[in-house]
Amino acid sequence: MGKITLSKFSFIVIFLAMFATSCVSKKDIIYVQDIDTALSESQSSKYDAVITNDDILKIIVTSENMESVQPFNQVVSPVVNNELSIRSQETLQSYLVDDEGFINYPLLGKVKASGYTRIELQDHLKTQMLLYVKDVVVDVRILTIRLLF
Repeated sequence: MGKITLSKFSFIVIFLAMFATSCVSKKDIIYVQDIDTALSESQSSKYDAVITNDDILKIIVTSENMESVQPFNQVVSPVVNNELSIRSQETLQSYLVDDEGFINYPLLGKVKASGYTRIELQDHLKTQMLLYVKDVVVDVRILTIRLLF
């Protein structure tokens, strides 16, 4: 019976010791300090690729009136043996950034692309296209994948 009381007593002492030391304020816990700051920093430090020479871009232009933006969306139809292939799907023209950093874009001519981020180029193209279409939406995709070691 003395052993049972001793084990109960030691259990109560250990439980009280753990309970007393685990009551730490929220700010004293190291691993959650500044969690809000860390989350905002990780979200704000997202990498946005800069377009460089030899990148391949896909540019999609849309509007409420799709006929008005049709000249900006050049379509490539696959041709096999001088005949249009019915089975193959048409794709939008992709644009190669030349050695000087420009793309040759329909109606706009040579447009500087190198040095811009994807979002910056979208805004740049949109401002130029507003001369032709009033409610234009431009989406630029970088198709080139570069691995840096």
